[in-house]
Amino acid sequence: MKRHPVLIPLSRHHHDHLVLAQLLKHGSPPYRGLPDDLNGKIDYLANHFRASLLPHMILEEQVLYPFIKEKVFFLDELVEDLEREHQEMTFIFNEIIANRDWKDLDRLGTLLEIHIRKEERVLFQKLQDELQVQDWSVLEAKLKQSGKN
Repeated sequence: MKRHPVLIPLSRHHHDHLVLAQLLKHGSPPYRGLPDDLNGKIDYLANHFRASLLPHMILEEQVLYPFIKEKVFFLDELVEDLEREHQEMTFIFNEIIANRDWKDLDRLGTLLEIHIRKEERVLFQKLQDELQVQDWSVLEAKLKQSGKN
């Protein structure tokens, strides 16, 4: 489905994060220009997590999710699930940095993919069905004001 213009930057972030998710999953094919050994993948993850994924999750938690809770009440439970997944992904990331284990890489890659698909296919779709023109304007202003979108 075509994305509302306000959601396109977030969807672009999601695309980049899906590439990361695939890279981390067990048995992933080699990706041109990306590492294929454990230490290389962990180093790549650490850089990507800190530079891109963590700021994206903060943007969602500080701007997008509160906006949704305010405007589309029936999505509260879904948003709370997504917030818990952010916490779990951060926990797994910290485990990976501490233990440098293939199992944890696969676990994070799988959860990251599930999380992004849920946001794209469920959350964003429901937002597009429910929000009014003025809501999109408010959300766009909030995202721009955050300076992270």
